[in-house]
Amino acid sequence: MTSTPRNPLAGTVFETETLRGVRCVRLSVLTDETTSPERQREADDIAAAALGIDFGEGDGLREAVDLDVSASAFGPFDRPQLGGWLTRPDDFDALVWWRFDRAIRSMAHMHELAKWAREHRKMLVFAEGIGGGRLVFDFRNPMDPMSELMMLMLAFAAQVESQSISDRVSGAMGAMRKMPLRWRGGRPAYGYMPAPMPKEHGGIGLTLIPDPDAVKIIERIVRELLEGRAASAIAVDLNSDGVLSPRDHWAVKN
Repeated sequence: MTSTPRNPLAGTVFETETLRGVRCVRLSVLTDETTSPERQREADDIAAAALGIDFGEGDGLREAVDLDVSASAFGPFDRPQLGGWLTRPDDFDALVWWRFDRAIRSMAHMHELAKWAREHRKMLVFAEGIGGGRLVFDFRNPMDPMSELMMLMLAFAAQVESQSISDRVSGAMGAMRKMPLRWRGGRPAYGYMPAPMPKEHGGIGLTLIPDPDAVKIIERIVRELLEGRAASAIAVDLNSDGVLSPRDHWAVKN
C-alpha cells in the first residue's frame, strides 16, 4: 500500500497584512462633476480593497478631503487636510488617490512627496494611472530607487499637462473678455446665476442673470438697512431663518 505524501502546508492559515490607508480627495473647483469627491472615493475604495488597505470607519476614518484647492498652487504639505496627515506619518501606512493629478501638478511637489515617502517608508497608490491601470509606488523598501524615478517621470508629464491646461485657459479667458455678456466661470457675485446665452447675443456659452432666490434676500437686507436696522441684527435674523451664506447658497445651487 502506497501512502500519499502529506502537504506540510495543509491546514495552515495565512494572514494577509492589512495596511492603514488614508483616502485622499482633492478638487480644484467645487462645481466640477467629472472629478467629484464621490467618484474619487469610489475609485480609492476599489484600489484599497484590492491591495488590502483599510481606511477605517466612523470616528476612526482616515481621509484627507481638500476641496476648492488647486494642486498647482498648493503642494501636498500645504493643503489643509492632507498636510495634517503628512505631519503624522506614524498614523498610517499608505496614501491612496484617484489619479496622479489629484496629488500633484509639478515635479517639485512630487520630489518632496517621494522624499517624504522614502524617509517614512510609505506606499503611494493611484487608483487610475496612465492607461487606466493602477499605479503603486512602494517606498517601504528604501533600497529600491525605481519607485522614486518612475514618480519623477510621471510628475514631469503632469507638469507639462498642467502648463498646457494653463495656456488653454488663458487663451479662452482672453477670448471671452472680448465677449461682454459671456460668463467666464467661477462663482458669480451673490444675486446672479449662470444661464444659456440668448440667441440674440450669439447663443454660445453662458451668461449671468438675476438669481430670484438671492435677489429676495438682497432686497430684504437693503429694505431693513434703509429702515435703520443694524447690520449685525440683520445678520442674526438671517441666521435664525436659515438663510445660507453666499458660498453655501452657490454650492446648493450646483
